[in-house]
Amino acid sequence: MISVPSLILEKIQAHGKKAYPEEGCGALIGKDEEDDRRYVKEAIPLKNRISESRHNRYVIDARDVTSVEKKAHDQGLELVGFFHSHPNAPALPSQFDLEHSWPWYSYVIVSVLNGNPGDIESWKLKSDRSKFDKEELVRTG
Repeated sequence: MISVPSLILEKIQAHGKKAYPEEGCGALIGKDEEDDRRYVKEAIPLKNRISESRHNRYVIDARDVTSVEKKAHDQGLELVGFFHSHPNAPALPSQFDLEHSWPWYSYVIVSVLNGNPGDIESWKLKSDRSKFDKEELVRTG
């Protein structure tokens, strides 16, 4: 289960809208707690560094990940996941997402239809990397 404040979900949706018709992306920092819940404290928009197929692909540079990890560490938090938008597509992981994700992170996807943010879902990759499982996303605040 992942808990995300409404203001952070709105920030993710706004980033997807701004990036449209390309995919927008970013990182999520927060904390995993003993109640088996992941708490997101901040969404950090990042540059989509892929050079082609930007309408259905995103890549986050390793230097950006390192920078986010440092920022999280400085705040006593950790990198808990990533977010990205799916322009004119549902908030479901794609085959590209499956091939380029890591099992221990949450992946929040927002559907952006004709420039308007819509459904937002969270996913976790199974440890055997075979598929994503939907993660319960709880909107707080």
